[in-house]
Amino acid sequence: MHYFHAVATANQDRPVFQQPEVVSDLFRGFQAVTEKGVAVAAYAVQSAHLHVLIAVDDPAVIGEMMKRILGPMAQGLNRRMQQSGGVFQRGFWRAPVASDAYLWQLPLYIHANVNPRAQDAAGLSVGLRSSHAAYVSGDREAWLNPGLALEQYGGNYVDAMNELLEARAKRRSTRPADALDTESPEEQVLLAVARATHTHPSTISAIERGGKRDRMLLAWALARELGTAKASRWLHVSWATADRWAKEAGANVDLQPARRALGES
Repeated sequence: MHYFHAVATANQDRPVFQQPEVVSDLFRGFQAVTEKGVAVAAYAVQSAHLHVLIAVDDPAVIGEMMKRILGPMAQGLNRRMQQSGGVFQRGFWRAPVASDAYLWQLPLYIHANVNPRAQDAAGLSVGLRSSHAAYVSGDREAWLNPGLALEQYGGNYVDAMNELLEARAKRRSTRPADALDTESPEEQVLLAVARATHTHPSTISAIERGGKRDRMLLAWALARELGTAKASRWLHVSWATADRWAKEAGANVDLQPARRALGES
């Protein structure tokens, strides 16, 4: 099986997933692709975007399968709103899961996204917003098939999640914006870019507090200077997310001030 991490974001970050009908359409889409041999291994629904980990036998069908998932949602929303046109930004983004380490990280990251401020696994939203509850209890919808994505934790999924959440909480509490370790290459890059672009200082110490522009800009700067792997570790997001933010910056952010701050012409 080939695993993919896919993300769909509503146009203009509209909170379309707060509508129960949209979530119901999503689940019908999940059911439709499982009947085609696709495994929905993990998912999380936030107000304006969706994360899903899916497994396919043939990587060539991933585009078609994502359209089968998103199509009923878009059509149903347009019908209810009496509108037409695209619902999601450029359709969807996806990346292959290229390593065991990435596969280990993804279900944790996807589920933790539902409540970034959760202190432990028990504090994460459960039920229809993500597959976290199914990973904990084993009770799941017929179309949800965690498979290897869950088995890899060897029965220690909750411990792994608690470790991730503890690390995030520690990072927030030990890196106040007025006590930066300027010996860190990452923070030197971020400080230079933040000052040149008027990025909010709190973004440097707690990336989840920043706006969408800040996240894209800082991910771009870190990836440009230090590589995507270091960017993902410092920003405490997956490699794929750091890569996506960095690429989106080129289309959505004026990078000239940041380039000058990094010594580029």
